[in-house]
Amino acid sequence: MGSLLLLVLYYALLNSWAAAIFTSNQTTANTTFPINSVTANSATVKSNPATNKILIWVMTSPKNHQKALHVKNTWGNRTDKLLFFSTEIDENLPTVKLPVQEGYAFLWNKTREAFKFVYEKYLQDYDWFMKSDDDTFVNVENLRYMLSNYSPSKPTYFGCKYKLPGSGQVFMSGGGGYILSQEALRLFVEEGYNNKEKCSQNPRGFEDVEMGRCLENVGVKAGDSRDEFGRERFSAFPPEGEFDPAYFRKDFWAMNYSYYPRIYGQSHLSDNAISFHYVTPANMYALDYLMYRFKTIKSTDEKIP
Repeated sequence: MGSLLLLVLYYALLNSWAAAIFTSNQTTANTTFPINSVTANSATVKSNPATNKILIWVMTSPKNHQKALHVKNTWGNRTDKLLFFSTEIDENLPTVKLPVQEGYAFLWNKTREAFKFVYEKYLQDYDWFMKSDDDTFVNVENLRYMLSNYSPSKPTYFGCKYKLPGSGQVFMSGGGGYILSQEALRLFVEEGYNNKEKCSQNPRGFEDVEMGRCLENVGVKAGDSRDEFGRERFSAFPPEGEFDPAYFRKDFWAMNYSYYPRIYGQSHLSDNAISFHYVTPANMYALDYLMYRFKTIKSTDEKIP
């Protein structure tokens, strides 16, 4: 019971904190990123870690389709395959419609169905499968770099690693995004999806915690995504949060849930960071500019226009 109360408190604090700090800026987006139809796969897993073909799917909802467009207009076009899952069709993204109930309480069921869809349609076509939110920013190049050290044929997954106080249950933050190897996805669907002893069949539940339990029960290892200096690559917060002392107070909820010690300052965050959460649409474009267009002139010999 103590662990359950801590879990409820975690999400209550997380939601109230996020609602108080972050707002969404709605702007117009007009580009498209069509999704191609792919034939259903067999269940035999291949192993070719050098390819690192990545499929990323984005959890969204009808009220957030406009916000999700900014993912497609920025980092989303750098992955090998981008999918949006919702409960309504929207050709502007476009979305894959899932037959589930909408709402925060049902994110676990929505996640289960999305991964099952990806397994049925794309397992043999990609090596890694990432879940993100419509306010997550992902540096795909840094993600590829990290994954180059791992084989998709091994049952593992990576993300912003948390542990549940009391029970010690390990899970990856849903908002920061987490990525499953091809073998991890296969085990999740084939050994966990319909197995009530290993994975919750209740449509309600805390998505990231339930995913952590399920993957552990089917033999998927929660990997260490930190860099060689022990710095975090996946973040459950926006970039500015990683440099705000308020996020590192002893009474801040993340201090008790982080699997690894949270250390204030630049020593906490990797130079090859992969993801941030609670990123507003305006900051999606700002990050995209700073990562891919902004540059520092290193030579005084360069001509000034």
